[in-house]
Amino acid sequence: LICEDDWRRLATARSGLPVFISHGSYDPILPVSGAEALRDLLSDAGCQVTWARFPGSHEIPEEVLEAWLEFLAEC
Repeated sequence: LICEDDWRRLATARSGLPVFISHGSYDPILPVSGAEALRDLLSDAGCQVTWARFPGSHEIPEEVLEAWLEFLAEC
């Protein structure tokens, strides 16, 4: 998790904020564990996190775009 101290310090001020996070299970550039850590940190801070993990790498597949559009419509 990049800049974890900053995320932890600032996240509680975002309590209630809807957040969409997607990540590929096989991303060779950014490990999924970092995205999971961010998801958990934001959830613990009270953000309303929508998590979209997919069986891919460093990309944004169509099913994630569709989930993101649904997320935006709900916001």
